[in-house]
Amino acid sequence: MNALASMKNRRGSSRPAAKGLTTSWLLATALPVCLGLVPLQAEATADEVGGNGTIADQFVTSNVVWTGLRSELVINPDNAFRWCIATCSADALNPVPVGTHQYRFRVSLNGAPAAVNSPYERTLQFLNQLVFVPAVPPLFVPVRDNSTKEITTTGGAFLTPPGQNSIKCEAMKFLAATPDLTVDDASLTVACTDTRLP
Repeated sequence: MNALASMKNRRGSSRPAAKGLTTSWLLATALPVCLGLVPLQAEATADEVGGNGTIADQFVTSNVVWTGLRSELVINPDNAFRWCIATCSADALNPVPVGTHQYRFRVSLNGAPAAVNSPYERTLQFLNQLVFVPAVPPLFVPVRDNSTKEITTTGGAFLTPPGQNSIKCEAMKFLAATPDLTVDDASLTVACTDTRLP
């Protein structure tokens, strides 16, 4: 009995010591790891989604200067870069004159120049023609393209640098002689994240 009691005493007295050692070891191991994660979280930027739209008429009058339809500001903290995707949609009204009329639509980051037919640019075309109708006397009847056309383009992923950035939805005429275009409405949606899909 004395030996059994002695064993119980040894086991009973060793448990608190082992428990204390385990707790101390966990704290000593986990605390530096947790402290190491704090600066990483402080530097991370939040994902954001934003957008805007208008139903007011806007007029595309130049084949040299882009007409801004909508824009969104992306403001990143110091030393923070984010990837952003932008989608622009617009309704364009058919100009009246007979002819083939082409317009450029794009999404841009900070007004960066883009070549014709760049990946984020789309072309909108209206074909208005005179059709010959045999009659006495012969007639030429104007046949117009759709009265309204919708166009959508997506840009990105744009790598936006620290500070203030402007993502824009813009339009331009192809030629100076092309009739001015009325954009009936336009919308722009932007989504930003810290990481990019592989």
